[in-house]
Amino acid sequence: MVISTGHHTFTAVRLINLSIETQEIMSRDFSFCHPEDHMSEVQSTLARLRSMSVVDDGGRLVGYISRTDLIKARPKRVILVDHNEQSQAVDGIEEADLLGIIDHHRIADVHTNKPIMFRAEPVGCTGTIITSLYHEAGIDMPRDVAGLLLAGLLYDTLILRSPTCTPRDERVAVELAQITGEDIEQYGKAIFAAAASDLSGKSAEALITSDFKEFTVGDLKFAIGTVETASPSSIENRIPELLTTMERISHERNYASFLFMIVDIINMNCHLLIWGGEKAVAEVLRVPLQEDGHTAIVEGLVSRKKQVVPLLARIEALLSDTIGAV
Repeated sequence: MVISTGHHTFTAVRLINLSIETQEIMSRDFSFCHPEDHMSEVQSTLARLRSMSVVDDGGRLVGYISRTDLIKARPKRVILVDHNEQSQAVDGIEEADLLGIIDHHRIADVHTNKPIMFRAEPVGCTGTIITSLYHEAGIDMPRDVAGLLLAGLLYDTLILRSPTCTPRDERVAVELAQITGEDIEQYGKAIFAAAASDLSGKSAEALITSDFKEFTVGDLKFAIGTVETASPSSIENRIPELLTTMERISHERNYASFLFMIVDIINMNCHLLIWGGEKAVAEVLRVPLQEDGHTAIVEGLVSRKKQVVPLLARIEALLSDTIGAV
């Protein structure tokens, strides 16, 4: 092929390269990410590629991201809500920028390298504190947010019947009910009914660990799981399966005692499952063990935080004495 052109050779070659049609070099199969993706989610792909396209939900190109952006990446920013323990936080919390903590539990083992906002108050639900934050900021609470907070408050306080419930929780519940237009009692029962239907489909381990906390007292580790329900019989039918699972988890995680509370919110009692330290737990709670040696019925026991956790030191002391005697 002979080309006659008024351009210099270099210019001619460059123009020939630029004359290739886009469809000849484009590909419909390529790596991309979205603007809301976290850097940690695309880091492995960028390690293989020099850059990556950023597209919106409609598939339109909105920009590019390159390896140099990894250097400028800002860590995830996190506020811990309703917990302040390392073991209960999301994976990777040690790499995140912790901005604050809003909680109503004991102060545990979260460490920070700078001062943060830390708000922990003795109320029955973290939702009560969040409602106060709305007041302090002068922000009107949307109805859907009020509904979520009310649901959490009624679930945490067993429809305002739990010993952890305070007069402040009760006032906030009335306020949130007015915003949502819901009846507190009916709304609370509907929440527990929905939770009960969800429980039936869970595996034994998921059921035990869905509301689960670890505690270290002295040299011993304890774990307490809890489930609140208006229909305890559906869970009690699975007690042999639950105990087998508790035994396995206890051995894997080296618990001195593993407790699982099946709380009956109607009759305000607890069917307590125990694996490890059964006699010590029963002695501290002043209840007899049932024939299986791993369960007990405890009247009025409904709160892990207020009624069980304070007893762990006494249980630990009995277990330590037993171990020492052996």
